[in-house]
Amino acid sequence: MEVPQGTKPIYQHEGQLRELSTQVLSVQPFNALPAAEQALFKQHLSAAASAYIVVTSSTIFYPQGGGQPSDVGFMESLVPGGASFQVLSVRNGPQKRTLHLGTFSPSPSSTTFATGEMVKQVIDGQKRDLYSRLHTAGHIIGVAVHELSAQIPDVVDTKAQHYPEAAYVEFRGTIDGKHLEAIQAKTDELVDRKLKIKLHWWDEPELREKCKAVLEGFVIPEGEKARAVEIEGVGAYPCGGTHVLDSGGVGKIVVSKIKRSKGISRISYSVVPLE
Repeated sequence: MEVPQGTKPIYQHEGQLRELSTQVLSVQPFNALPAAEQALFKQHLSAAASAYIVVTSSTIFYPQGGGQPSDVGFMESLVPGGASFQVLSVRNGPQKRTLHLGTFSPSPSSTTFATGEMVKQVIDGQKRDLYSRLHTAGHIIGVAVHELSAQIPDVVDTKAQHYPEAAYVEFRGTIDGKHLEAIQAKTDELVDRKLKIKLHWWDEPELREKCKAVLEGFVIPEGEKARAVEIEGVGAYPCGGTHVLDSGGVGKIVVSKIKRSKGISRISYSVVPLE
């Protein structure tokens, strides 16, 4: 089978878009995927009988990764009376394809998209906004810890997760629970300053020079650049996720707990619903 061309990740450049017209590159039943690609959707195997994978030339759907959940939403044909596709989950696939898993409506349905057809993508804006707030909040906490280096020395960013009700950032080194109030105060300050969130594409030397942390094993293929997200004037991180426009857009961050285990300190947090 001919492998379709890759998918352009529009969400990396225009994170505020909620709708996009794009072209269908391929449609296939989920069960026809190679086993390695099916395994990317292990949480959705129960829906495999009626599920399809749609690949488009570009997408605003963020694929799960980098500690951020995937977007959900739908696609619909631009032809009157055409098919509608509910997007349940999204992953990065081989050959830079973005794999949208979902079901056609009504399901089961003999009506799907045709290769080359133009469709409209629509993401769930409320979920995207929440995920973006949580992701930016994680970066803000990371910056806050580094700005408190006189009180919290010798810590290194390791990993983070930005899921609702399970968000955290981790550091190698000791962050004592007594520092929670100081981290909360510094986080509040960074939010109140409404610092612009800026996107950059840097080569590896520039990335390592300008970012607060670069994870072990991070390598950029020769001749390519990686995306970095900067909280203007205070720090940047390599990141492919979605973010709000400025630090004030996160709203209130609650730094809820600091847990230490085996040389790793985990700071758990949440964001308060916006009014």
